Amino acid sequence: MVSTQSIFQEEIDKYQKRLDRIDRNPSPTMLSANRLLYQAHLENNKAHLRWWQEGKPFIALAGAGLETLFRAFGEYQILPMVYIADRLGTKKAEEAMDKVRAMGLPDYACDRTMLFMPFATAGVELPKPKIIITRTGSCNVVNNSFRAMGRLLDVPVYTIEVPFSDPYQEHLDYVVEQLRDL
Repeated sequence: MVSTQSIFQEEIDKYQKRLDRIDRNPSPTMLSANRLLYQAHLENNKAHLRWWQEGKPFIALAGAGLETLFRAFGEYQILPMVYIADRLGTKKAEEAMDKVRAMGLPDYACDRTMLFMPFATAGVELPKPKIIITRTGSCNVVNNSFRAMGRLLDVPVYTIEVPFSDPYQEHLDYVVEQLRDL
């Protein structure tokens, strides 16, 4: 099901090497927060890989602020697409952009919104999400990339409309009703 070439395994290997290097040669000039961050990334990627290996569902979210809300909706992991794109090394990012072009997708959009696309659609390096959720008010390029990913993967895409007007509390019932429709 999951190859050792998954993005999660690559991230596990990367952060384990960093932690081992810090443990072997501690630097008094390095912030202790660096080690804590690497440890958190390592544990997060291990959890994602284990979840995938167990065949449990993932969802993809486009839009800040949705993560906390959707954790209450059931047992699944959030597929961190933009986060994954942000952490690709130069060589892997260049290879991904070549694949984006080969897929006929635009290469002029913000790279963090496109680099995950080849990995997501190949079905080897990342799991296929069960649903993709976007929201208005978020980055339109990210939302459009996630919608394109939904079409390419034949995965349902649902956009939550969040009104822009104040006071936001007046729109809570409207947003909650959309969430019920999910």
